[in-house]
Parts: sequence; C-alpha cells; structure tokens
Amino acid sequence: MKIIYRFYGKEILKYTFLAFLSLATIYILIDFFESLSYFTQYQVGYKDVLIYYLYNLPSVISLLLSPSLILAIFFVFGRAIRFNEPNILKTMGIDFKALFKIPFLISIFFSLFLFFNKEVIEIKAIINFENFRKEKIEKRKKEEKGNKRDIYYLGEDNIVYYIKELSLSGIMKDFSIMVLDIKKGLKKRYDGKLAYYRNQKWIGYNVYFYDFLKEENNFFYYDSIIFDFLKETPKELFAEMREPEMMNFLELYSQIKKFRKAGFKMDKELVNFHSRFSYPVIAVIVTILSFGIILHLKKGTVMLGLGIGLLISFLYWGFLQITYAMGEVNLLSSFLACWLPNFIFLILGILLFIFKKS
Repeated sequence: MKIIYRFYGKEILKYTFLAFLSLATIYILIDFFESLSYFTQYQVGYKDVLIYYLYNLPSVISLLLSPSLILAIFFVFGRAIRFNEPNILKTMGIDFKALFKIPFLISIFFSLFLFFNKEVIEIKAIINFENFRKEKIEKRKKEEKGNKRDIYYLGEDNIVYYIKELSLSGIMKDFSIMVLDIKKGLKKRYDGKLAYYRNQKWIGYNVYFYDFLKEENNFFYYDSIIFDFLKETPKELFAEMREPEMMNFLELYSQIKKFRKAGFKMDKELVNFHSRFSYPVIAVIVTILSFGIILHLKKGTVMLGLGIGLLISFLYWGFLQITYAMGEVNLLSSFLACWLPNFIFLILGILLFIFKKS
C-alpha cells in the first residue's frame, strides 16, 4: 500500500512541477511581449529582464500553483482510469477513493507553502522589485540617505502628517499637520515652514493654525510653537508607509486597526487581509473538487473531465474576483468576500464524493 501511495505521490508532484513550468513559461512570455515597449523605452538589457522576472517568480507561484495541481491530478488519475487501474486496485482490496489522501496531503502542504510564500518570500520580492524597477530600469535618483520627500503618515490620536521634506536628524520642512475628528472630519490644521525635534518635542516655526470647529477667531499665526500633542519621532515618520501587498498580515492588521480608529474606511485592505488566509486554502478545495470529478469519470471521458475541471476552476477564480470587488466597495463583508467562494466550491466537491456510487 505504501508503495502505491508513494508512486502516485511522486507522479502528482512530478506533473505538478511540469504543469507549473509550462503555465509559467506561457504566462511570462505573454507578459514579456506586453512589456516589450516598456523594456525598449528604458533600453533594458537581457540580464535586467531576467532579474525582472526572477523578482516576479514568487507572485507567479502564488497564481499558478493551484491550477498546476489540478492539471496534475487529472493527468495522473485520468491516466489511471484509462488503463483500468481502479479495477486492478480493487482486486488487491484497495478502494480507488483511498488514493484521495495522496493529493489531499500534497494540497495541504501546498497551502502552507503558499501562505509562507506570500508572507515571507513574495513580499520581499515585491519590495526589491519596486526598488529595482525605479532605480535600475527607470534610473530614478535615489533619495539621499537620511532624507525623504513627500511623506504622508497617520499618527496616534488621529493625527495626519504631510511633510514635503524630512531628515532623520529631526527637521521637517513645509509641513501640514491635521487633527481629525471621527464624526466631524477635519478638526484642526497646522501649516508650517520648519520644525525641529528637540528633547522629544517637535517645535514649529512660522506656523499658521486653523481651528475648523470655531466660526470666529479660528485663525492664528505663531512665530514658534511646541507641538505637545505630537508623539511620533523622526524615525517613526521616516518609516515608509507601504501598500498592502508589501506588508505581512501582522503589519497589515496593525495598519487597518490604526486607520479605522481614525475613522477611515479600510474595506479594500480588509479584503486583502482576509485573502491572506482564504487564498492558500484554494489548493485544498480544488483538489477535493478535482478528485470528486475524477470519481465520476469512465474510460473515454477523461478529457471531458479535465475540461469540466478547468471550467469549474475558471468559474471559481471569476467568482472570487467578483466577491473581492464586492468586498472592496462594501457590498459584501470582507470575510464573506474572501471565504464565500471557498465554502460554495468546497460543498460542491464534498457532494461529488457523497453521490459517487461505490
């Protein structure tokens, strides 16, 4: 029995790798021809093109690993049906359904790998890719070490910063500091030319102050003012606010919590957060679905089964994109937006198992 399990396990892994190699090659070639004008515009050498796609490889793995597993399952078990292996196994006292545990265990491993790939490898690759694209390909000037421009930052107590130029040594130039009220919106605003961070306090110079909650006497000018209410240090302000795709789920959750406290809607970010857990599970669900279809196949219907499996997979992916979009515009809760397709197609896969005659 172990020999049979080992054989089918090796076959599934082998054909998953071959399927992924084929799909990834097609995907990269299509993307290459679409990006050819971009590469030509910036006169990108072949070595830089290779690095460009190496940085994109973790994202390609996330996208194509589950479809590759589907193809492998249909090829391996479809071939088994064609050569009458289920009946041969039956004479040995082995139920063909028992072989399901092989792709199922592989799919669990793939799900864990997809989660790790997203949270560790892919995020670092995206950050490195963006730096590579800006500095190496587009040859943008790298900011001087210790200086940063055009900073937006949401601080504690619903404070929003916009800083034209900031140095790590503690100097702000051309800044706006806005104090928000969750119910009433913009509460106060400070516009200044210069501010220094001294003795754990920000001191602003040539500062204009607006109090939007007052109807009269709501405008003041200060030669200098101590911002006692600001808690952020230059180091904290210097930390770059990244896109959700460039943060792991803990960093993303922290940002969502922070912005929601300030009264911002975070529907898109919440969908991104829940998808970190729901998307890897797709590998398990498509495995259940694929094997459930295989149980209903006979000799001569293997290619039909493969077509049905791929069709259902495309419907799955399409439904997922629709629910994601609905979650991002708050037509569906972020949790359901990510998990509803999984629940539906999991039930479909289980039903295919249940209604299979022995």
